[in-house]
Amino acid sequence: PSEGAIRVLLVLPVVPLAIFTMIWCVFLRRTIHPFFRRERLTRMLRDAMLWRAPVVGALIRWRCWAEFSELLSNGITAGTPLPDLADAAIQLSENRSAQRRLRAWREKLNAGVPPARAAHECGFPQLLRQAFGSSCATMPASLRLGSRYYRSRLLRRRQVIRALSIPASVLVVGLAVLLVALALYI
Repeated sequence: PSEGAIRVLLVLPVVPLAIFTMIWCVFLRRTIHPFFRRERLTRMLRDAMLWRAPVVGALIRWRCWAEFSELLSNGITAGTPLPDLADAAIQLSENRSAQRRLRAWREKLNAGVPPARAAHECGFPQLLRQAFGSSCATMPASLRLGSRYYRSRLLRRRQVIRALSIPASVLVVGLAVLLVALALYI
């Protein structure tokens, strides 16, 4: 075999091995190095990576904002104060990045900052900031609208991902076959 074929054969197993190692370390909380054995650290890293990920991150953010909007809408209708609702949202949220934003929002509310400004400073989406800026009478309806909006975006994105998964897997397998063929004939 030629030098190029040997390089391809040597590099080909490295990529899946690197992906497997990352999944093993971050998502399964196991690692070779004891520094990453701390569950809190690995969960924080995983959640931060997933929150910012291009496709999966949008799903997580939209789910978080939909649940948060629905909780706030129901709580405001029942007459619950916003800081108490923020505490409930923190407990219900599974993502550490979302919890960090909600804690900062709760602290700003407790400090007397108006909800819309606190939401803006904590990086909430514009739809929620506008809902907090509306009057007390229309805030629950605005938050319900936000919940429906984020849920519909979440469902549409899931449908698109499901529809693209089979063609994407065919392309990946085809690429692997192409690399093997190139390695044999180059």
